[in-house]
Amino acid sequence: MKQFHWLPVTVLGLVLLALHLYANPLYGFHRDELLYLTLGLHPDWGYFSVPPFIGWLAGSIQPIFGPSVGAVRFFPTLAIVAVMILTALMAREMGAGRYGQWLAALGIALGPAYLRTGMLFQPVVFDVFFWTLGSWFLVRYLRSHHPVNLYGFAVALGIGMLNKYLIGVFLLALIPALLISSESGVFRRRDFWLATGLALIIVAPNLFWQWNNGLPIVAHMRMLRENQLVNVSRMGFLIEQLLLYLGALLLWTGGLWYLLRAPVARPFRALGWTFLLTLAWLVLLQGKSYYSLGVFPMVIAAGAVIWEQWLRPGWLRWAFPGIFMVIILPLLPLGVPLLRPPQMAIYSKWMVANMGLGSLLTWEDGQLHDLPQDYADMLGWEELTTIVSRAYSGLPEAERASTPIYCENYGQASAVAVYGKRLGLPMPVSFNETFLFWAPEDISISNLIYVNDELGEDVAALFADIQIIGSIQNPLAREQGTTVYRCKSPRNDPGELWSRRLREMKAELVPGR
Repeated sequence: MKQFHWLPVTVLGLVLLALHLYANPLYGFHRDELLYLTLGLHPDWGYFSVPPFIGWLAGSIQPIFGPSVGAVRFFPTLAIVAVMILTALMAREMGAGRYGQWLAALGIALGPAYLRTGMLFQPVVFDVFFWTLGSWFLVRYLRSHHPVNLYGFAVALGIGMLNKYLIGVFLLALIPALLISSESGVFRRRDFWLATGLALIIVAPNLFWQWNNGLPIVAHMRMLRENQLVNVSRMGFLIEQLLLYLGALLLWTGGLWYLLRAPVARPFRALGWTFLLTLAWLVLLQGKSYYSLGVFPMVIAAGAVIWEQWLRPGWLRWAFPGIFMVIILPLLPLGVPLLRPPQMAIYSKWMVANMGLGSLLTWEDGQLHDLPQDYADMLGWEELTTIVSRAYSGLPEAERASTPIYCENYGQASAVAVYGKRLGLPMPVSFNETFLFWAPEDISISNLIYVNDELGEDVAALFADIQIIGSIQNPLAREQGTTVYRCKSPRNDPGELWSRRLREMKAELVPGR
C-alpha cells in the first residue's frame, strides 16, 4: 500500500480552514443551530427531531465559548476538514499516490455542498463525517478483510446513529450491495455479528428513549413528509446531485465507473453498488438533495485513483483541477457566504438570471426567494430577541414571574433561549419541536409575551389589552414580519387554555408519552 502524503492534503486543509474562519462569523446563527444550542441546555438521550449527539456537543461547548458564532462554527469546520482527510485516506487505500490523494481532498474542498455544510453547527456535517469514517473502515475491510475494521465500522455507524438516523439508509444500501458483490461471505463471519451487537449497544439508550417518549421520530417524519418533502421532486433530486457536486463531477463519475467496471477495482465493487442503492433509496423516499452528502466521498476517492492513472503528462495533472476551479469559483458564494446579505442578494439574482440556478434559491415552500434559505435563516434572530427583551422589561418587576414568553416556532424560541440569557430573559416556552417536552403542564399567567407572524384568534380573544411591541424588519430574513405582542388583562384564566392546548399537542404528536 502506498504512503500517505500529509503535506499536500494538510495545505489544502489549512486553506479550507482559513476560508471558513473568514466566512463563518459574517452571518448570525441559523434557526437550526439555535435549536441545537438550546438542546445543549437540556441534555438527554434524545429529542423530538434528532438523536442526542448534537445536544451533547452543544452542551459541552457553550460553557466554554458561549453563543459565539465563530467559536461554535469552528467544530463543523473541523468535521468537514476531517472528511476531506478521510477521503484522501480512502483514495490511498484504493491505491492512489501523492497526486491522487491530493485530488481526492480537492474534490471535497471544492464541493459547494460540503463548504456550506462545514459552516453550520447541525447534525448534517457530523452525519457526513460518520458516513465517511464508516466508509473508510469499509474500504480498509474490503482491501484487507481484517476484522478490526468491522468493529471500527460498527462504532462509526452506532455513534452516527446517535447523531442522525439518516445513516440507516447507508446500511440499507450496503447490505444488498455486499450480497450482490463478492463480499457476501461477511455475513457468515462471527466478527460481523459481534460488530453488529456492538453497534446496537451504542444505539440502545436512544432507542429506549424513543420508546419511552412515544416514538416522536414517527411524528417528526410525518410532519417532514407533509410540510417539506411533499415539495421535493424526485427528478429535481437527481438534477441537484449534479449541481451540488458540480466541481467534482468528472471525479465522482469517473470513480463510479472505476468501482463498477474496472477489473482492478473488483475488491471494492460493493462500494459502487452501495452508492447507487443509496441514491435509489433517497429517490424512493423523496429525500432532500443534501441527504446524499455522506455517500459521495467514497466515489470521489475512487475517482482520484482512476484519474491519477489517466492523467500521465504533467501538464494534464494541473489542467484537470483547473477545470474544477473554473467551474466552482463563480459558485463559491453559494457554498459558503463570503458576501454579506445585501451583496449576496444581488449576486443570487444575477446567478438566477444568467446561470439558471433557480433551484438553489427555492425554499421548502417551493417559491423562489432573494437568498438561499439557509442564509435567510441566519438573519433577524438577535433583532427579535431585542424586541422580546423590550416587551418583557416594560412590565412591572412583580409581574414578570407570571409572564411567560411564548414563541410559535422553535426558531423564535431558540433565539430567545440563546440570545436572551445575556439579557436576563427567562427560558421561553413553545409547543413546537422539543420545546413541547419542556413546556410545564400547569402555569400561572397574568400577562403573556407572544411571538408569531400574526396574532392567533385564541390569544386575541383571551386578552383585553394587546400591544404590538415590534417586528423583524430585515427584508432578507426568512422571519421578516415576525411580531412581538405584549398581552395583558386576561378575560379568563389563560392557564386553562394553556393546559388544554398542551394536552392536545402531545396527544397529536406523541400519543404514547
